[in-house]
Amino acid sequence: MPASQHCCLLIRAKRAAHPARSGILNAQFFGWLPRGASVVNVSRGQHCVEADLLAALGSGQLAGAVLDVFEQVS
Repeated sequence: MPASQHCCLLIRAKRAAHPARSGILNAQFFGWLPRGASVVNVSRGQHCVEADLLAALGSGQLAGAVLDVFEQVS
């Protein structure tokens, strides 16, 4: 994990879709962040594992999240 993630309270994801990046915002990643951090995902929905995001929010690991994209769009 990059050292910069140890001190970040806000992570903003803005990356193009690519199979290698699918699911990169997951439980392991959220666990690397300091408790109470927030995540902003304005990239692609497949980057974020929504079940892991909800679990991190529910446990208090994450204080908040802003999404303008989701795993599935209708």
